[in-house]
Amino acid sequence: MMSESGIEIVRDTGDNSIDESNNAENGVTSRERVAQTLSGALPVSRKRRIARVSTEGEEEGSTDMLVRALDRAIRWNAFLFSVNLLWAEIIKSVYGNDIDMDSDTVIGARNKIFDNTKAFKWNVLRSMEVSVNSFSKMKGRASNLRK
Repeated sequence: MMSESGIEIVRDTGDNSIDESNNAENGVTSRERVAQTLSGALPVSRKRRIARVSTEGEEEGSTDMLVRALDRAIRWNAFLFSVNLLWAEIIKSVYGNDIDMDSDTVIGARNKIFDNTKAFKWNVLRSMEVSVNSFSKMKGRASNLRK
């Protein structure tokens, strides 16, 4: 099957590995492969990468571990509740119940919780706006098809 640009479009057999020597032998350049992928002839395979953080050599309660634990707690709180009303509980769960609530550590953590929750809300709202706009465009196209 040929596309408008004159590139032959071939359905992928399921092997998503890219073998440059095989592509060179078949006469398929990387630009043609990209064009095939963009036209929908080839599925795009994406590998999910999970960042692993090594905690070897770090002692329990170190600053880096506490900062990572605080970041994780902020993300969960923002995801589940989208409010920062539980900031004191988050700080106590990370730093312990006996922390002085007037210390510089608590003030910095509180500011971090407020800033990160606000940023998370902004990202969610921006994604929702993009999604609603794409749905409204699709609806407009569908109404034009009915005419």
